[in-house]
Amino acid sequence: MARIPPTIPAPDQLLCESCGYVLSGLPISSNCPECGQPIADSLPDHRSPGRWETARSIGSFITTSNQVVFRPTHFFRTLSVVPPAAASVAFARWHWGISAIVMGIAAYLHMAWQYRWLVPEQRKLWMVPLLVGLIYGSFELMTRIAARLTAWEAAYRGLRLPYERVV
Repeated sequence: MARIPPTIPAPDQLLCESCGYVLSGLPISSNCPECGQPIADSLPDHRSPGRWETARSIGSFITTSNQVVFRPTHFFRTLSVVPPAAASVAFARWHWGISAIVMGIAAYLHMAWQYRWLVPEQRKLWMVPLLVGLIYGSFELMTRIAARLTAWEAAYRGLRLPYERVV
């Protein structure tokens, strides 16, 4: 049996936060006919940019990181859906950089300890920046692949993703 692709909702249509049902044209005081959640909970007024996007400082970086790690549901339910701004890309790259440095040092220490023949007595410290660069590049590559696969699957399932780079 042939698969009929579902219709993707237009970007200006209001969708239910719980089930994705199109709510355009329904009174705001009513409930979603699909899941029963109040339509008022799905209004875009409940969303705003993350703290890092409004005030770029070390404090907002730490606050946003804590929200993503410890309260992800709340963070993503209140985050506005906008195209990837320079601030959000910078936020991701800072995390990639920190992770790449930690993982690069760990990989070097692992090789120095476990595989002494790879890192002789005169300790080749030039390997650390090389490992950090390779790990950072792999983060960039994996993110691009994940974004393409996510967009492809969303289009297949008929989900509306507002922009091409969604991850």
